[in-house]
Amino acid sequence: MKAGEIMFMVVFTMLFSGGMIPTFLVVKALWLVDTYAALVVPTAINAPEFWGRSLGWYGMALSDFLDLLPDGHPGGKELKPALGRFVDALIRFQDGESGLWHQVVDKGERPDNWLETSCSSLFVYTIAKAVRHGCAGEDRMKAAWRGYRGLTERVRYDERGRLIVPDICVGTAAGDYAHYVARPVSDNDLHGVGAFILACVEISRANERFGSHSAVRV
Repeated sequence: MKAGEIMFMVVFTMLFSGGMIPTFLVVKALWLVDTYAALVVPTAINAPEFWGRSLGWYGMALSDFLDLLPDGHPGGKELKPALGRFVDALIRFQDGESGLWHQVVDKGERPDNWLETSCSSLFVYTIAKAVRHGCAGEDRMKAAWRGYRGLTERVRYDERGRLIVPDICVGTAAGDYAHYVARPVSDNDLHGVGAFILACVEISRANERFGSHSAVRV
């Protein structure tokens, strides 16, 4: 394995030992600071909230890392159940009406919280990929399809026929609840466009596997 892959395994093992991980979500924030990745554990005072895109990055990284693990690698015994638990936690907080997720994931009942498309795209990608890796039951695809449907209902086209992905939180550092819900939103911010493409690709794979009757198309 490459040095970066080994480092991921080391950090992951450290986080998942010693009871540092909350029972219903895995990490509170993951963000980049001066090109160094910083993983924040629940004891950190500067990341008190469950910000959507940070969790989306975690789910994407974990599910992508499983692509790199050779069959039978012992790391899979820890990573796969962790991804399955993460998916179950995400589904608990999926908005029942839209199928999307809120900017602060676990506080969707608050009137100033809002539905955000980059984290929703990353969650759809993570859930669908977890099912593909056998980390989550096939019934969890219902949440992924519901989320994808919500995304397709949000996107629109401009007068030249170009796709616009709206309601994307701009670049954001760690903060408290007021900080997250006050962040500006943007159309076609790269944080969200790339995530939406990933969701489309993974949903397309799922549709090929489970049949076109389950497909939601843009």
